Amino acid sequence: MTDLNKDDILAFKLMGDYAHYSHPATNYSSLTYPIPPKTAIMGFLGAIIGLDDYSELNQIKYSVSINKNIEKKEFVFNGLQKVLGTNLKLKEGYQDARGKKQFKRELIVAPEYDIFVDLSTISDNIKGMLFDYIQNHKTKYQIYMGINAFEADFSNIKIETFKRIADEEVVVNTLIPLDRYIYDLNVFNHVSNIRFATEVNTKIRTFSEFRDFIVDISGKQEIKTQNNGCIYKVNEKGVCFV
Repeated sequence: MTDLNKDDILAFKLMGDYAHYSHPATNYSSLTYPIPPKTAIMGFLGAIIGLDDYSELNQIKYSVSINKNIEKKEFVFNGLQKVLGTNLKLKEGYQDARGKKQFKRELIVAPEYDIFVDLSTISDNIKGMLFDYIQNHKTKYQIYMGINAFEADFSNIKIETFKRIADEEVVVNTLIPLDRYIYDLNVFNHVSNIRFATEVNTKIRTFSEFRDFIVDISGKQEIKTQNNGCIYKVNEKGVCFV
């Protein structure tokens, strides 16, 4: 496997007051992933530079580390039981209150992540724009923490050191493939297994290449893993690109 190039790695902090990352193929989900899945980061980067079609970003490899313990709270939202139901009186200009319904949704409170993206497979034009906009804290479109109720913020991470790790067994600070996970009783209560899509057809909004991962949700523990050939020491963190 060819080594990744430090100059192709985009790194930034992603944070907000709240976040909710639902299954990408659903319009509504009460539960949230603990981290932004790859498709969410693709959409985020597309919004940053104003891409209406960000399908080229399917080619990226990415990684996520959680910087603080994941705290979740359940919130209740008011919504419509049937958006175009008979309770919506368009001509009269009102909605029958009996058509309203409260929905529960799980939110992450004050999340903060470190995001690492390998842009080596992306065109020079898009790559250059992404580095420019992230490093200079610019964005074309409004960016969100999963859903449009929660605005996102970000800041560039300067990569000082970048070195591939060749050891067969490694400890990392990021998500890892589930099939590479080395069970450790000391951190078992702090990890979560998640399954999400790694590719999306942006034109017809279909998701594919679902994979299983493990991530530490405490923001403190390292995870032991078999080396997938794409693990690097980025500054002080062990980063597994997937």
